[in-house]
Amino acid sequence: MKRELKLLIVAGEASGDLHGGALARSIQTIAPDTRLFGIGGESMRDAGVDIRIDARDLAVTGFTEVTGRIFTIWKAMRWAVDACRREKPDAAVLIDYPDFNLRLAKRLHRLGVRIAYYVSPQLWAWRPGRVKTVSECVDRMIVLFPFEKGWYQQRGVDARYVGNPVVDRMRHFPNHMESRRRLDIGEDRFLIALMPGSRQNEIKRILPVFARAAVRIRNEFPVDFILPVAPSIHQSYLQRFLDASGVSIRLSSEPSPVALKAADFAWVTSGTATLETALAGTPMIVVYKTSTISYLLARMLVKVDHIGMVNLVAGEEVAPELIQGRVTPRNLVMLTRPVLENRASLEPLWRNLAAVNRAMGEGGASDRAAEEVIDLCSSDG
Repeated sequence: MKRELKLLIVAGEASGDLHGGALARSIQTIAPDTRLFGIGGESMRDAGVDIRIDARDLAVTGFTEVTGRIFTIWKAMRWAVDACRREKPDAAVLIDYPDFNLRLAKRLHRLGVRIAYYVSPQLWAWRPGRVKTVSECVDRMIVLFPFEKGWYQQRGVDARYVGNPVVDRMRHFPNHMESRRRLDIGEDRFLIALMPGSRQNEIKRILPVFARAAVRIRNEFPVDFILPVAPSIHQSYLQRFLDASGVSIRLSSEPSPVALKAADFAWVTSGTATLETALAGTPMIVVYKTSTISYLLARMLVKVDHIGMVNLVAGEEVAPELIQGRVTPRNLVMLTRPVLENRASLEPLWRNLAAVNRAMGEGGASDRAAEEVIDLCSSDG
């Protein structure tokens, strides 16, 4: 195996940046002379990756929302291709962000760049036709869930299961009571964590609903709210939505797992955050809201019964889901009120989340993923 490796890493949103940061640290532990460069955020930068393009410039969701940043996205794509021509990396590691990364995979494959795709796009849930691009262009698919390995292998893709790095991430943070002390929250206060997403278009649609629901809850119950600020978002952007609703919600600069572990309950935008919340042992409501056109298109393509990753892992609805038009203050209050009126109603929810925790498996995913990347660089063909 080459002692010195050069790797392009591409992550286009906050969750991918976290995975990329953990992966970069593991790669450098195994192969200390590796040079890492690419697209990402603060987590990858802190891990020693030479960030050439900030992921915050690319973070959007939905079919229609991407059009507002099409030129920025196109420039990032061109940069990545040109960088591979110039610097000839041993491999490219593409992390999630499928609408960008699958297109990039095609271009890099034509250049002869080996490609490891880390954190599988949910092709088994929607737009499965894209697996053709994966089978033709991706040399190794590194997946986080056991069922994904079989799904890809049946379609001719070299897939390797490594576990989920969220398990390791959550273990680095203090337990419920220690998190409360760290945040200076009294033991007797009922705390609800708000997770409106890590992208501006998500926050614009969801945070105002959260804020109005919080006003209604506060009128009935002595409840505190905490909103951890994602690294990709400026606090002032969040504050303007809270000010418009007239509600006082604490913004925390602590990493989101601290708030999730301290909380008794959470309202969470669908995505990786639902797994973090489950691993924190915090019951939740999962919400998802996008533009009307994006939602109607997604409805035609989605092939699964649930949208929340926590429910997909559980194989059943262990957290209620509010989707699109059902994301209203009234519905949030209605689903939250029972646990505020009777805290004993949290106990079956805790048991369900404990089962999800067991299904998530053991830690060490980032180390195993790093080994797969390095092995790809050293393998023949």
